[in-house]
Amino acid sequence: EAKVPTQLFAFAGYFRTVLYNDVVLSITPFDHTENMSSWFPALIPLERPLVLSEGTKIDFTLSRNVDQGNKVWYEWTAAARNGDHINSTSLHNINGRSYWIGL
Repeated sequence: EAKVPTQLFAFAGYFRTVLYNDVVLSITPFDHTENMSSWFPALIPLERPLVLSEGTKIDFTLSRNVDQGNKVWYEWTAAARNGDHINSTSLHNINGRSYWIGL
């Protein structure tokens, strides 16, 4: 939910996991695991920014896709809901056209 009027240009992707008791792996800015260089934050851009007013609800959908075992890619979309008004983005990175990872 938007706390102030703003424009949303992208999402930042981080993760943190507890493997066992106090064994933690994290790439968040607050508690990044020291010397961990195998995982990196993700910047997930929007083609056009969403204009948000205070109280606007934000929906974000991210899907992981694979084709015949050759490549993996992510597709995403976002929507801003304010009452009955919904402003949605198009689907981004369809079929991995902008970015994909080879297997």
